[in-house]
Amino acid sequence: MLSVFAKRCTLMILLLGAASKPVAADDDGAIIRVQAQTSPIGARPAIGKFKAREARNISPTRRVLGGVADVTLGGSVSARIPLSASAAAQMKDASTVRLVLDRVSLAPNAASGGFFYNLYLDLPASGDVDAVSQSHFVGTLGAFELSAARQRGGNAIDFDITELLSKLGPGDPRGLVVSFVRVSGANSPKGDTLSEHRRIARGSRQRRALTTNLAMPKIDLTDVPPLEGSGYPSPFDQPCAARIRQRLGDAGGLADFGVNLVHLPPGNWSSQRHWHSHEDEFVYVLEGELVLIEDEGETVLRAGDCAAFPKGTGNGHHMINRSPHMARYLEVGSRVYEDLTTCSDIDMKSANADGRFVRKDGTPIE
Repeated sequence: MLSVFAKRCTLMILLLGAASKPVAADDDGAIIRVQAQTSPIGARPAIGKFKAREARNISPTRRVLGGVADVTLGGSVSARIPLSASAAAQMKDASTVRLVLDRVSLAPNAASGGFFYNLYLDLPASGDVDAVSQSHFVGTLGAFELSAARQRGGNAIDFDITELLSKLGPGDPRGLVVSFVRVSGANSPKGDTLSEHRRIARGSRQRRALTTNLAMPKIDLTDVPPLEGSGYPSPFDQPCAARIRQRLGDAGGLADFGVNLVHLPPGNWSSQRHWHSHEDEFVYVLEGELVLIEDEGETVLRAGDCAAFPKGTGNGHHMINRSPHMARYLEVGSRVYEDLTTCSDIDMKSANADGRFVRKDGTPIE
């Protein structure tokens, strides 16, 4: 369509009931975000046809106003996020509005720094777009952003657009238009996008920089974005499509291990059944009932039960919510650059070194 090597992402507009913490700059000058380059746009990229995602409540203080799925990332493109008539009032009353890019994958050339995207919100459909583009600028999406997200154990990137929305004022009643403007990476910052990841085992300064402004170690759950689904390629993502994770370890600046609060709806899987070469895992059930599945069979886990999964056993594990009620659990795992995740029941594996999902023989999954 736009490119032979086009990749995709999912866009969502997320409301939070409490303001989140701003990102602090790294004190050693390390690159955290690719700096936007001023380049002519000419005109707003054409709006593609993408599948709309419905509004829904995630919690009493969080609501997804709308979204679009499978936005093709190749050349420049725009995506309209449909919003209901009441969405404008909800955005006005919310303390924080975030644009979430979930399940992001980039073309090989972009992943290696060959190009990236400037993101804009509600660029005018006509007129001198370049004259006003900076007042619509959201941020950038490229290899550095995706690498940073993978260092945190995912592939979701979010932007606080609260202030931008207030400055832009009323927009198109049909919804918000997010534009991805492709920019050559020839003059962008160069470097090893995985260098921060390699420092996870001994404490990443980048991770600490993201949380240096926390006033106390207590984490406010309303400040931790809920991330829906998984990073698995289709169709392996379907069993986990409604799973919601909150990355508590990232919110607290933990470097050596991660902690996630997981909300697992009825019928959903915690993950594909898998095992880790270098990372230990642990789960503790807070609410509901789950079925743990390993090579030896099935075990029911209820609130108060826990399970441990040592590294390198070759015994794949995952949990399924077969009950009619929501289940919640904590998952804890070490962060090791050398780790390799192998799926037990499907032909797929991934490495922390690059975050890509491939077949067990190393060939790409298309």
